[in-house]
Amino acid sequence: MSYLVNSCGLSPKSALLASNKVQFQNPDRPDSVLNLLKENGFDNTQITKLIRSFPTLLLADPENNLSPKIEFFHSIGVSSSVLPRILTLSPDLLLWSLTNHLIPCYEFLKSVLLVNEKVITTMKCSQRAFSCDVTNVMAPNVTLLRELGAPQSTISLLVAHFPSMAFIIHAKFVKVVQEVKELGFDPSKAVFVQAIQMV
Repeated sequence: MSYLVNSCGLSPKSALLASNKVQFQNPDRPDSVLNLLKENGFDNTQITKLIRSFPTLLLADPENNLSPKIEFFHSIGVSSSVLPRILTLSPDLLLWSLTNHLIPCYEFLKSVLLVNEKVITTMKCSQRAFSCDVTNVMAPNVTLLRELGAPQSTISLLVAHFPSMAFIIHAKFVKVVQEVKELGFDPSKAVFVQAIQMV
């Protein structure tokens, strides 16, 4: 508890809750994690928030687990000033497998949005973009729109500007799309996406 309070900035109450989830005999691993976060632009407030919501992060392997993910986000264009904000809002991004989840998510989004900058914009708007199940959620939703005749520009509009709609459970997405069609909106027009958002 003293480490969580003194080194991570948690309140005694938050430290007590967090201490039930994380235990360590010496501070070497937690210190390495905190140093990595600071080296990558996390300020004290962000570190406190991150550890409060995700205390087991202190036990992660900085070199083999955390650093490769941080390097991946930098490699796709997430700036050092933006990444701490994204990861603080969605610390579960540090839980996902780089090879089996984060990279496939990125590649799918890029195949839909075509431009790397739009992928980053989408990630800023909705961290779910990288937390979502690509195979069972994102891909079927995009496929449905294509089958209805929605052009690439319309699909990109939905994913980039209304990501929370693009990443909802497929069964719900089908229902919403059907309702929008019944209202008379044309899937080939951009207004179709706006109607999905409204419904």
